Amino acid sequence: MHRLTPRQREFLRQFVELYTPGREPLHYTVVARQLGVGNVSAYEMLRLLEERGLVAAERQFREGVHGPGRPQVVFRPTPLGVRVQASANGAETSPEEWREVRTRL
Repeated sequence: MHRLTPRQREFLRQFVELYTPGREPLHYTVVARQLGVGNVSAYEMLRLLEERGLVAAERQFREGVHGPGRPQVVFRPTPLGVRVQASANGAETSPEEWREVRTRL
């Protein structure tokens, strides 16, 4: 994983904060609206963070929608993303967590 830019770190922080209360994956348009950025910017940032293993994308059909159609792409932070965000905010990381992070990298 490459080092995150300040903008990427801030986006990850805000994304984790949005995710935490409901613990439900978030559609990129919800993230964009809540963070005050464009839909494309939010989607591209989430994909970049996904490439780095910090968020995970999943496909989800909307409730009550039947028949043909594409599922929505929603995102949730990975355990690594939560730890990276927490460590950036000064939270303590245990030796076991560091070993896991190093192994994944």
